[in-house]
Amino acid sequence: MAASIWKGLSAEYRLKTVHKEMKRFCRVAEELTEQADFLAVYIEEAHPDDGFSFSYKSGFEVMQAKVLKERVASAKVAAENLEGKLKFPVVVDSMQNDAMYAYGARPERLYIVRDGRVVYQSNRGPYYMHFEEFESELRAMVKMQ
Repeated sequence: MAASIWKGLSAEYRLKTVHKEMKRFCRVAEELTEQADFLAVYIEEAHPDDGFSFSYKSGFEVMQAKVLKERVASAKVAAENLEGKLKFPVVVDSMQNDAMYAYGARPERLYIVRDGRVVYQSNRGPYYMHFEEFESELRAMVKMQ
C-alpha cells in the first residue's frame, strides 16, 4: 500500500499541544514506515509575529515568509525542533500556497492518501484534529493490505 500521509505544519506546531501531536505522528510514522509512506508539508505560518501572533505563548518568533528561501528556513527550524524525530521527508509548499489551498490544510491537518485518492481527512488542527481517529483509520488500512 502506498498510503501517503499529509501533515501541514505551521508556526502553531511549536505550541505545546501541537508539538505533542507531531511527536505522536512521528511515533506512528516510525512504527508503520514499512507499510506506508509519510510526508510533512510545511505551509504558510498560521500565527506569524507580523500577523495574528501566538509567539507570546510559544517562545518562538517567526515572520510570514515573503520568499521561498524564508519559508524553507522556517521549515528547517521546525524540523530541527523535533530533535531528530522526523524519519520522513519534509517538503515546503509554494509561495502561492498551492498545497494549502488544495487540501484546506491551514492551520494543519492530517490526510491519508491511498492510490492517489484522499481517503481520510482530519478536522482542522491542532485542537479538533482527533489524532486517535487518524491513527485508528491508518492502522485499519494497513491491516487490510
